[in-house]
Amino acid sequence: MATHDSLVPPSFEMALDPGYLGNPKVVNTILGEFIREIHDWIQARQCGEMTAPEMVAKAHERGEAFSAIFSGQDPRYKPIKGWHSPTVGLSQYLKVDLKHYWKQERAKWNDDPFGVCYSWMLWSVWQAMKLDDEQQTAEAVGKYVQLLTRMLTGTVKRL
Repeated sequence: MATHDSLVPPSFEMALDPGYLGNPKVVNTILGEFIREIHDWIQARQCGEMTAPEMVAKAHERGEAFSAIFSGQDPRYKPIKGWHSPTVGLSQYLKVDLKHYWKQERAKWNDDPFGVCYSWMLWSVWQAMKLDDEQQTAEAVGKYVQLLTRMLTGTVKRL
């Protein structure tokens, strides 16, 4: 609780927390870890070091971790109240924003919009890695990260 002699209001203190999901840098770091992992799987898959069923199993395992973080269930992270929730806020937004992908994938993820979002992220990285030029791949992945960061922090500008 801030008092008149507090140097930093509570909202600023929360924003400075290294696990606050409203901070784009925190979300970028989380996404970067997931994307590097996905990138490694795709390369292993392309080299024959990983089978499709192994990749699917890993994706579901990591999708559950992604879901726990962004639904506000992972205690290591501080959610934006009312946004990072399994039932309101971001969970509803993802269903609308992912539209056809949500409808297509929801049964595979037991109606978990965060798992479907993770699946979309995996698919997006896969598509970007199909580009012939590494610079184009990096730019495409960068655009996905920017979009996901805005979605996950609740700062998506709607037209």
